[in-house]
Amino acid sequence: TGIQKQYYHYNAAGALLYSIFFRNANSPIASVDSCIFIYSGERIIKRMDYTSAPLTILTNALTHEMFYEYDSAKNISAITFVNYDFSDGAPAKKDTVTLTYHYDKQKNPYYQNEAIYAYFVNLAFENYSSTNNIVEILYKGNSTSNDKDEFSFQYNDAGKPSRVLVTSFEVGSTRPAIWTTEYFYD
Repeated sequence: TGIQKQYYHYNAAGALLYSIFFRNANSPIASVDSCIFIYSGERIIKRMDYTSAPLTILTNALTHEMFYEYDSAKNISAITFVNYDFSDGAPAKKDTVTLTYHYDKQKNPYYQNEAIYAYFVNLAFENYSSTNNIVEILYKGNSTSNDKDEFSFQYNDAGKPSRVLVTSFEVGSTRPAIWTTEYFYD
């Protein structure tokens, strides 16, 4: 018991088309998660996540959708997350969250060579690096405790992120919570 398996399927150009995750490969009633990626040219424009848990309302249920928009420099300019909440049964309640990204004009030092930059961006797919440096992320959501989060990035002389300032506005609050994360390189 407890064996997990992950499968990936790519097209001829090497783009990920879908993945399947078996949570417990030895159990006939274990849940199975899958992701389907839709492209326009070489860019992902939509991701759909499905869960299948036999004997529940989550039988081949669409649980998340992500829609991607790009700017003229091929940076992701916005991601809209649509989450389907089945906690009260079907039909699911939809919760939509949008992240909007703003960039400077400098070349991202991680571009095309260090996918770790996806950590800063949280773009929900691997091997993405923005062309330029992110200077601000705006978060807008309806059903979360935060009304808006603003992420401001500072860079060192090598063009790598050195500090991230997060300003988080709770719903109904006029005073934001503020915290800073600093990054050091050797």
